[in-house]
Amino acid sequence: MHRSFVALFALSALSACVGSVAPTNGQLDPDGPDPEAIDACVALATTFRDHCAASNGSTDERVHLWNGYVALCRTGNTDLLLASMQCMDSTQCRAFSDANEGNACLDALHASMQPAPISHWLEGFCSRCGSPDCPVGRAEIIPYLPASEEPSLATCSASAACTIDGVVAACGASVPQLTPFATP
Repeated sequence: MHRSFVALFALSALSACVGSVAPTNGQLDPDGPDPEAIDACVALATTFRDHCAASNGSTDERVHLWNGYVALCRTGNTDLLLASMQCMDSTQCRAFSDANEGNACLDALHASMQPAPISHWLEGFCSRCGSPDCPVGRAEIIPYLPASEEPSLATCSASAACTIDGVVAACGASVPQLTPFATP
């Protein structure tokens, strides 16, 4: 499961956003995410996971990815994750890096909701890895981490390979939200 950031930022046809929630300031509520939002996030991530498993088998890498998102619904930026999932067609096996008709929605959503520290980290990582114009709204995992994890992410990923798997391997111990995404 070696996914490059360049591949994760692949461009596809853009279209209008449907079914997204109203943007917020992109920060987690100081009291934690709304339990109803967490439940909705878990339910939708589970739907994507189950659809990918039914379409491609339980060993499909997107099944593993969606298992990680189910966990991240409880510990990450739940509002952005839920709204991002609502940009995609849940009747297909999709991920944020191959959202097809959801790309325009993801781009707009991340421009308005993604916390600045995470955006800056993603832009810096893409630049370091030779892809300075990568659309950060189509990245996997990293956009949905809490902004408070950016300093740890910046430290542990300084020498990570230019893949999401490289970042997960380098940062899993210091950014616990990444642990469910580790290669099985």
